This record gives sequence, C-alpha cells and structure tokens, in this order.
Amino acid sequence: GNENDARLFREVVRDMVATLVKLGEKAEELCFVIDKGMNSEEGWTALRHEKVHFVGSLKRSQVAELMRAPLAKFSSAYTTESGETIRMLRSERTVMGVKGVVVMAYNPAAERRQAVDYARAKERFLVEGITIAEAAGQRHRGRRPRWPGPRDD
Repeated sequence: GNENDARLFREVVRDMVATLVKLGEKAEELCFVIDKGMNSEEGWTALRHEKVHFVGSLKRSQVAELMRAPLAKFSSAYTTESGETIRMLRSERTVMGVKGVVVMAYNPAAERRQAVDYARAKERFLVEGITIAEAAGQRHRGRRPRWPGPRDD
C-alpha cells in the first residue's frame, strides 16, 4: 500500500529471477507475462535489465498510430473454430523507452459484439437521460429553493 509500485516491481522481478536462476534456469530463457496495470517505463526497464523476455498488453493510447492502420496491412493469423479469421499486425516499436515487437490482433466477431454493446449502452444512456431531464423539470415536495437577493415571481 505505502510502497512505490515501480520500486516494488523492480525488487520482485530481481528476486524472482535470482530464485529461478538458483534453481537452474537461465534468465535469458525466462518470459514474464505482465498485466497492463503494471506498465511503466521503470518496470519495463527492470525486466530488460534482468535480461528476461516479457509479454504484456498496451493501452490503445500507447499505440495510437497502429490503431489507425488499415485492415489491409493485417495478415491472417489463424481461423477460429467458428470460422472467423483472426488477423494480426506485427510492428517494431519503442514503447515506454523499450524497443520491442507490438502485435495487434483484429477479431471481426469481437468488433460486432462491441458494436452491439455500444448501441445498447447508448440507447440506455439516452433513455435514462430523458428520464432524468423529465424528473428535473417536475415540481418536487419539500422546501422551495431560496435565492439570495430580490426575485421576480
């Protein structure tokens, strides 16, 4: 709680690598999988310093230019059991001071689900907004609002 996450992450990585090396593993053959909640330049630098590989996810804002890439630049990665072709775009990038490979995946089924979810959320927002606006325009029980100074009624 009170410790700096970046410092704590560096210590944990260092301790984990040291323990695994003592058990006979080679640091260069280790791969850490990290959550984007742990993304930081200090954390990634710590992983690089320990000479381990790592895989993680990025926020869209961290690869904004790749998010605008046309689907024509994506290549076929694999086909799901339901017949959907998952496409991918592989690019070398420097993110948070660390050079590496960024792989983006495109799933048409996920895009369709997201569009439906967005439309549903938008409709709910608009309906609830109207309900709130109507309620705000109605007279309510209780004390009348008071304004400082003279009022024209």
